[in-house]
Amino acid sequence: MNLPFYAQLINLFAALLLLLSFAMLTQRRILSLINLFAAQGLVLVLSTLVVAYFTHQSHLYYSALLTLVLKVLLLPWIMVSSRCVDGLSIGTRAFSASNTITNATAANAMLG
Repeated sequence: MNLPFYAQLINLFAALLLLLSFAMLTQRRILSLINLFAAQGLVLVLSTLVVAYFTHQSHLYYSALLTLVLKVLLLPWIMVSSRCVDGLSIGTRAFSASNTITNATAANAMLG
């Protein structure tokens, strides 16, 4: 079964979004996490543009533009330039979800 080209592109972008989501889960550095966040937004913009072009839904171009401006450009710039990263007392390290779960499990074991 051969899928049309646009369907293959949409599947490719969906796979890239999933891959970027897993990369974000494993990331321990805030700056790298912000870069992955922006890359995820860019892939989302590209997939929205593909759907808008091939389905002739012009309102999706506005959605892609808003995503580009907000998620790819503005939010990462705000997080990096406003010293949001420096405001964290952890420097450029992010809290790992596994560390949080491990600490919560240890605290629960000690208390109960």
